[in-house]
Amino acid sequence: MSRHVISALALALASSFAFAAGPQAGADSSAASKDRIGAMKLNGPGAVRVNKAGCLGRCDNGPVMVVYPEETWYSFIDKDDVEEIIQEHLIGGKVVERLKI
Repeated sequence: MSRHVISALALALASSFAFAAGPQAGADSSAASKDRIGAMKLNGPGAVRVNKAGCLGRCDNGPVMVVYPEETWYSFIDKDDVEEIIQEHLIGGKVVERLKI
């Protein structure tokens, strides 16, 4: 499994995954992601970290996620989309083409 960090400060990190839950996503997406990552034991030092962030300059695309250093941007609609990104990209290392922006 690749080591990623979900953080609003992703640009400062060498390997990171930024979850931007802007106004369209609400607090539920961020909280659900934190809970899911924790339940899967993917969190902790050197692993995945979830922080709520602003729109990261792509608010027109709805709620977004971005994976660094790859700079892969995703838009998502619901928890199923977030789960697919977690399973396919975070765990499997594969880009989820249907959600990529």
